[in-house]
Amino acid sequence: MEQFENHYPGRILYFDTDSLIFVARDTDEWKLETGHYLGDLVSELKPGQHIEKFVSLGAKSYAYRTNDGKHVTKIKGFTLNGETEELINFTAMLHLLDEKESTIAVPQRNLRRDIKTVAIKEVQTMKKCRFYYKKCVILDGPFGFCAD
Repeated sequence: MEQFENHYPGRILYFDTDSLIFVARDTDEWKLETGHYLGDLVSELKPGQHIEKFVSLGAKSYAYRTNDGKHVTKIKGFTLNGETEELINFTAMLHLLDEKESTIAVPQRNLRRDIKTVAIKEVQTMKKCRFYYKKCVILDGPFGFCAD
């Protein structure tokens, strides 16, 4: 990541312990090396595929839309399945970013053990998804926009 930032300053959109999302251009002379071994970088995109829109709500919570219309959502602390993906998706994350005070209530199924009977039962709880930041910088305007 540091090598990329040195070659192309200001083009990293998101990073965490195991992810790096950045702006790449066809004209870039220096490329990040990818591989298939432990510790190597791996691209989640197929050849010819690129991210058109990207949104992040915080660490390990992001979504993007690719040029072929595919939507990918990753969010820490939530199990994404058909039911939750209807509530937490690219569009919903954009809304949460715009409306910083809003939240999305997401039903989550959990297994709990009854202390008295030792039986395991399924319990449905509600978990809140919201925009949260403490360690990041929020810039108004689209990526690359410079205000006078």
